[in-house]
Amino acid sequence: MGKLCMRSGFAISIGRRLFAAVTILSLIFMINTVCDASETIMSEVVAVAIDPHDPQVVYVTMVRGLYKSTDGGEKWIFQSDVMKTAEPLLALNPDNPSTIYSRRMGSSSDIFIKSDDGGKSWNLVYNGVWRKVSEFSQDFLEDLEFNLEFKCRGVNSISVDPKNSLTLYLGTTDGVCKSIDGGLRWKFVNEGLDDYHYVYGPTIYPQNTSIIYAYGGGIFKSIDAGANWRETTSHGIEMRGDIDLTIDPNNSETVYAVTDRGGANRRLYKSVDGGASWQHLNIPSLTRKYESGRYLQQRYVEFYTIAIANDSSVIYAGVNDGGWYVYRSVDGGLSWQAPEVVPDGGVDGRRVIAIDPKNPRTVYSGGYYGMYKSTDGGRTWREINEGLPR
Repeated sequence: MGKLCMRSGFAISIGRRLFAAVTILSLIFMINTVCDASETIMSEVVAVAIDPHDPQVVYVTMVRGLYKSTDGGEKWIFQSDVMKTAEPLLALNPDNPSTIYSRRMGSSSDIFIKSDDGGKSWNLVYNGVWRKVSEFSQDFLEDLEFNLEFKCRGVNSISVDPKNSLTLYLGTTDGVCKSIDGGLRWKFVNEGLDDYHYVYGPTIYPQNTSIIYAYGGGIFKSIDAGANWRETTSHGIEMRGDIDLTIDPNNSETVYAVTDRGGANRRLYKSVDGGASWQHLNIPSLTRKYESGRYLQQRYVEFYTIAIANDSSVIYAGVNDGGWYVYRSVDGGLSWQAPEVVPDGGVDGRRVIAIDPKNPRTVYSGGYYGMYKSTDGGRTWREINEGLPR
């Protein structure tokens, strides 16, 4: 793409005056900048999911596409682009990881879809039964208002009950939707959400799946599998922008929240009392304290994503700290360690981090520049983009 852009720049006739030359160079720069931006967008990783039974099998959703690896990310194979969205969600059935859940975008809304063959073909609910997406014309699929029986539109997130894979939750623009038959029938479970119906999550506690947290204008908690919700008091946390919640896998009262306040204001908070109060984990920069021996104004780490190992032994975080990195903490987020070896350009973990469910030292990171992997607990990282679009 870069060469084509250069040729299009030189196709402009060159005048004799310096002004014309400067204009041409400016146009070439602008055209190539646009092309570079489009290449960056096409390589953006949106979601990652690891097969809990065979961690060598890893799925990645990118802009308008699903890719699969069977060798721990060394090579990626394109599966499908049926999602037709720049933000393809991804969730696996824990009992049968070849069953994948996502969403399909239409002209006015989007709906829940699933695959039973590892993402090669997809199904949606129509007239009370599962139907292949391929059975419908493209024009028909673009207008998703046809699917009147599916009330849960505007899907923001998909969560699968780890103890009962037939139970699914959707965070939507109208609240929380729940299915107990694998996605065939749905109902809203919004009791207690009040007017906060634009919901992200829900985030399920794996040891007791009746405990669920969700964000929708406030931080809400359910202890009865979504039948009722109550808003936590949330002292000490700013309710501005979007909030991503992560529960400690072994303590339902310990919850982490990454807040997006816009610009360079992404923060990490921690609660140890089920969301009643929060501590701002204001971590000083590990890379930007000094310059040429001169002390600069103190800077702090900006957090984008976090993931916690199944045994709670380590937390990984995608951060901006004078560059893109994945930091690690072994003390519940109170202190962090930077990686020792990273590729040129750092390690982009702005979109997602996924930890091998059987080996917490193996971790994947994805963002706007593709995929990365560490096999030594985050100390060293390398790119793993063979087969992915660039």
